[in-house]
Amino acid sequence: MTGRLVCPACGTELEANLAGRDARCPACQSRLEPSDHSLPRLRSARRPARPASNAGWAWVVIAVAAGVILVLVTYQVVRLQIRASQRRSLETLLIQAEADQRAGALDRALDRLTAALQLARTQRLLDPARLETLDQTRADLESRHQDQVRRVAEAQADSALQSARQALQTPRPDLARVLDACEAAYQAVQRFSSPRARELATAAQALATSLIRERGVDVPEPEGTFLDPSQGPATYRERIGPILVQHLEGRGYVPSRPDSPLASLWPTHAPRRLVARIEEARGKPYMESVLRTSRLSLRLELEFAGQTIWSTQVTGQTREPAPKVPYPVAAVYAVARKRDPDAEKRLYEDALDHLTGLLPTRLANLPPYAVVSPGR
Repeated sequence: MTGRLVCPACGTELEANLAGRDARCPACQSRLEPSDHSLPRLRSARRPARPASNAGWAWVVIAVAAGVILVLVTYQVVRLQIRASQRRSLETLLIQAEADQRAGALDRALDRLTAALQLARTQRLLDPARLETLDQTRADLESRHQDQVRRVAEAQADSALQSARQALQTPRPDLARVLDACEAAYQAVQRFSSPRARELATAAQALATSLIRERGVDVPEPEGTFLDPSQGPATYRERIGPILVQHLEGRGYVPSRPDSPLASLWPTHAPRRLVARIEEARGKPYMESVLRTSRLSLRLELEFAGQTIWSTQVTGQTREPAPKVPYPVAAVYAVARKRDPDAEKRLYEDALDHLTGLLPTRLANLPPYAVVSPGR
């Protein structure tokens, strides 16, 4: 009797005698014992794969779709909330701007309306027609604001000029304060082109010019020889300038003001010039070191109509020991065997301190203001 068997070694199906005789697998030549083929091993044969179920994938797709929908809904909700908040902010700015206009605070109204327009354009909160209307409102508001600013400036300039004129009527007027008032009046209205603003600017300039023509002293930039040409003139302007101004004003003069909006009036109209000539040089070695001291010479000449009507000279030099150099540092300087730019700069500053300390005594004989003729 034959039957269909399955080789236990390789799984090949074959026809074999089931009567107890041995057989061999034709594929792998494995020997089939009677016990092996007494019962067919059909269960070990390959079975066709069962089709996979699609139910699991369907749930995955549903879950992903639900997540995407949730994200989109959340985004839309948040976006709508943000848009609503932006619209509320826009309406608040517009309401506040209108209230500021009614209260006369045009500067605040202009700032808020500008912010509202910027928000509306950035976030596209308004239609083009509304934006055009608000732009026109802002232009009108800016024009009104400029008029308001101009009127305030004109009022300030007028007040300053009245104060200056009143001060000149006193027996001993404070000319520096009068000039301060002229500068304030001129600066307040010089950027406006209205007839009233030009009138006030001209009046302030005329009043200052009358003072400068009578008592003005032009103090030009110091000139001469400097150890450091890039810093020398600025150093003297900073250090000796305030001292010169103090003494000139104390003698009844009106010295020039480099930072004044009316600074151009002095070179043109001042009848006097105070010229500062500087000569800087290295001095002898500092104590027993190789460091060099500084020697500074300042000559001042007061000129009128091209003639010198007063002059003085003051010299400052590094002192030994330098008073402002701490003792331990000064001891190192005293025996230094190598030149040090920083150390020599400190010695130079001591010479400058020495000069500026002596300057007030030299200015004590500065002649007071008087009507001086060129030939006198």
